[in-house]
Amino acid sequence: MLLHSFIIHVVCMLLHYMYQMLFALSGHDDSVCQVHWSPDDLQILSCSLDGELRLWDAKTGANLRSFHRHEEAVNAFAWLPDGRHFLSGGLDKLLLLWRTDGTVLQ
Repeated sequence: MLLHSFIIHVVCMLLHYMYQMLFALSGHDDSVCQVHWSPDDLQILSCSLDGELRLWDAKTGANLRSFHRHEEAVNAFAWLPDGRHFLSGGLDKLLLLWRTDGTVLQ
């Protein structure tokens, strides 16, 4: 994965020195802080200084959902092992527990 500007380039390694870009994930309005695949590798989650998290389809690159609850930059998140929940933390000092359907649990 290469981070350039506000676009995330998802690539696969063909050989030790050759890469093929699968798709580009665009939509964040500021620098991307983290990108992680879900535990089942079906989705990708990203967070950004723009204050939002985005959920992507790992096969097509389609933006499945945007998460808006933080009032400042989101600079960290972690998937829970079930792949349906994640935690996010931001400069607003909030730690939020989410479901991938967009519901904030705490």
